[in-house]
Amino acid sequence: LYQVQPSDAARHLTVCDEAIRAGVGLAWEIKDRYAFVVAAMPDRHGLLADVTATLTGNLFDILDARTWVTASGMVLYHFRLASPIPARLAEASTWKRLRTDLLAISTGTLDPRTLLEKRRTMIGLTKAADSRFDDPAVKVDGKTSEHHTIVDVHAKDEPGLLSRLCRAMSEQHCNISYACINTMGDVAVDVFYVTRNGAKLSDDEANVLKQDLINSLQLTVAGT
Repeated sequence: LYQVQPSDAARHLTVCDEAIRAGVGLAWEIKDRYAFVVAAMPDRHGLLADVTATLTGNLFDILDARTWVTASGMVLYHFRLASPIPARLAEASTWKRLRTDLLAISTGTLDPRTLLEKRRTMIGLTKAADSRFDDPAVKVDGKTSEHHTIVDVHAKDEPGLLSRLCRAMSEQHCNISYACINTMGDVAVDVFYVTRNGAKLSDDEANVLKQDLINSLQLTVAGT
């Protein structure tokens, strides 16, 4: 409640109630060239990787994201999205398809990686101007938070980057309790609070996770 405005909190509650009834809750608002989207569904291991892959596969670019997990096991997402085809944001069919795909990945009847592959093979999509960013970093911090290990990633953004990050963490049996995602031009600045078996990662586990993130993103990093 202290992280969002009262109007956003009311919308979050409505979307969570919809997810309880229908399996997935979804609401969106278009402002300027962005879509501000709230989604909710029952939590499960690896869900954030699948949700972000679904968004990317549906021709959305994830600019900002926040995640929360409720005590009842519902996960809530708040995204700021753009699209390389801006006119799609105003089309009802865009949101109908997104709702259908989110429900399908929630129930396990759709592999979101097939959606990602379609996005990768599409041509003619606009890209952010090249900032010439060439200083990637992956940091895994076990000291700042009492209950969580903090993963901090700075990397050149590309479609599917966030999903690959989340999938690498889930493959290391990590649960993401909170995420703060920011994309500035073609640079991703992503922070995750993670646990493993309900506790912070050990030093050895943190080192393995860091190396796995570096390998999965094919990065040469300067961070420690």
